[in-house]
Amino acid sequence: MRIEIDHKGDKKFFSEILNISVQYGQLLKNPRKKLKNLLMRPYCYLAAFALLLVIDIVLFFLYGARKVQILYALLCVAFMVRNIYAIRKNNGIIKRMAEQEEKEILQLDEEGVSLISENKDTMHMAWSNVAFLRQFKQEFCFMGKTGMMFSIDPGRKEEILRYIKEHSIPVEVIE
Repeated sequence: MRIEIDHKGDKKFFSEILNISVQYGQLLKNPRKKLKNLLMRPYCYLAAFALLLVIDIVLFFLYGARKVQILYALLCVAFMVRNIYAIRKNNGIIKRMAEQEEKEILQLDEEGVSLISENKDTMHMAWSNVAFLRQFKQEFCFMGKTGMMFSIDPGRKEEILRYIKEHSIPVEVIE
């Protein structure tokens, strides 16, 4: 069975792919685990450290300069810079994934599932290496036991499940 993938997805689709990748090890241990949006953490940390920096500056002007306050302010700035870097890096990864306009083909056969790109590069995952299939909010994923993951639009889920059922492929499907 061959499925042409011509629509790659939007920012939410790629954000979810990155979020799944970050939590991949935890999903292998517990495939039914509810995903947390870990991509939001740098924003939360940035806001918290900005608030702490403002409080430190206010205390600095109210009670005068202390070495501890200066050190505290420098630490807040360092953590803010680190979180800005994480936000920019995540957004850059998502942007690069979204810009890839290569058409791909997802091929399912008796041996496994393959992703064939327009330039004929192929990634293959044997059925024995597929840990499970899972429906997420924005995508349907083939999750490999060794860290490989194929994501596809959830609109193709039914035909994939029909193929798996027709060919009696022993793979766990998590809805």
